[in-house]
Amino acid sequence: SRMIAETLSRKPEHNRALLSLYAEGSDGGKFLSPSAVNTWINCRMRFYYKYVCGMPEEEILEKEIDQRRFGNIMHDALRRLYEPLRGSPGAGRAIARMAKDREQVRETIIAAAIDEMHWDRETLMSGKGVIILDVLERYARELLDYDGRINDLKLLHLEDDFTGLQTITTSAGEVRLRVGGRADRVDITEEVVRVVDYKTGVPKREAVTADGLFDEAKEKRNDAILQALLYCTLIEPSHQGRLVIPAIYWVQQLSSDDFTPYATAPGLDGPAAGREEWSTFMSAFRSELSMTLNRIFSESEDFTMTSFRRRCASCPYRTLCRR
Repeated sequence: SRMIAETLSRKPEHNRALLSLYAEGSDGGKFLSPSAVNTWINCRMRFYYKYVCGMPEEEILEKEIDQRRFGNIMHDALRRLYEPLRGSPGAGRAIARMAKDREQVRETIIAAAIDEMHWDRETLMSGKGVIILDVLERYARELLDYDGRINDLKLLHLEDDFTGLQTITTSAGEVRLRVGGRADRVDITEEVVRVVDYKTGVPKREAVTADGLFDEAKEKRNDAILQALLYCTLIEPSHQGRLVIPAIYWVQQLSSDDFTPYATAPGLDGPAAGREEWSTFMSAFRSELSMTLNRIFSESEDFTMTSFRRRCASCPYRTLCRR
């Protein structure tokens, strides 16, 4: 097997392809998502395959519920459970009641799993399916318990799309990019707007700094916070005068006594965060985001493979890189 070059030189057609998808007024009509930004930071070559070439990440026909499917079922079940409460003030009490209704929670998870897997109920309830449903039910009820303690909770958005424009500078002058995607949930508590992201993976505990979130040379980086913060920047204009902060619900950790969904960074550390610290952090984040977007669309930034080979293990394109 011959070695594949670790770097692919940027060509003008690469940028034409990207701008035809993401530039304002272009035909592509796509929005550059927070996941796309995270992909670029994690591995530029993976970004190249997925977003420049448009190669789909191979869909293996699932014979079982893997990590990705598990997350999808969890997200869909929570959306179904919370949808009737959208917009109600003080939803905490209703959520606390729901947490005690095991049958409603379980049936909602079963319905979400049947839709996700395209299985019938019998297939789902045989073999490992039942064990996975039990785990999903436990996590869902722990999440409902957690939210049920937030009395003044008001759910504003569930799986809604948020979009905006970001200006970058290219050799052809300034271009406005369409940026956006779908946020799990936006809610309000203690007068603070939160962008809530449900995560079923292993919790990330890294301290958060604006520049660290965009640092390609860092092996461990909190991409969940970056994603939620990008939504914060898109949502903030609609909530003038309020703090808008990320809240990451690591579902495996919700029941532990020391769990907090907030980032350990001044300005992001919960509803009591200081407005000045929050403004400082958000402005540093915006400037790092702007530099990263300019790099993604720069004609002089090549596509390189990540130096952290552990990331390749779960990459759908690893055979193309022969890693």
